[in-house]
Amino acid sequence: MFRLRRLTNIPKASFIIISTNVIVFLITFAIAHSERDLHEIIYKYLYLHPDSALLKGMIWQFATYMFLHDPDDLMHILFNMLTFYFIAPHLEYSIGKKRFLRFFFLAGFSGAFLHVIAGMIFPSIFSAPAIGASGAVVGVIAAFALKNPHARFYLYFLMPLEARYIIPLILIVDAIFYLSGSNIAVLVHAGGLVCAIVSFGGTSYLKNNASAVKRLFRRRLKVIKRDDDYWN
Repeated sequence: MFRLRRLTNIPKASFIIISTNVIVFLITFAIAHSERDLHEIIYKYLYLHPDSALLKGMIWQFATYMFLHDPDDLMHILFNMLTFYFIAPHLEYSIGKKRFLRFFFLAGFSGAFLHVIAGMIFPSIFSAPAIGASGAVVGVIAAFALKNPHARFYLYFLMPLEARYIIPLILIVDAIFYLSGSNIAVLVHAGGLVCAIVSFGGTSYLKNNASAVKRLFRRRLKVIKRDDDYWN
């Protein structure tokens, strides 16, 4: 059984990503609470806006949004960076720094692209601008799960979990967020997830898990069929 090893230090790419996000957060936090006009400029030009990222040629927003977090919500960056810290170093050690960095940005770009396209097609539903590293973070988590499905760890030191259950958990949580009307950019998450599946052979993962669900369903049908009183 593969288990996550204890990290004595964070590999370079993961450290740079975490450090950059924290530094940018501190800067934008200070600006948001002192220079509102400057923060409006950041909001207009660096957040990911579905109506301007492509239509107005502000393609840099596909990258800048990944390093911005809500300056009024500490939990936003804390949740993203803690999740990234728990998983990303192990993926980086597994695939190497260069491939890890390429994938991180690709996952973030994929999430941004899906969010922007959805906003262009359904502006009344997905018109809100997006910020945060969660699309790339979800991609990294899913990639790790696909490469190490039987890795076991404690999620946020609390819940024991095998990596193969991460992808279904992401889908369930995002579905809850969407149905509850949360402001979470679930399509950004979906884009990162799809990127991981395409990049790390997730089709076999999906087939295997679909087969497991079918087997479970068949066994349940057999149990119900033998228990004639169950439906009375």
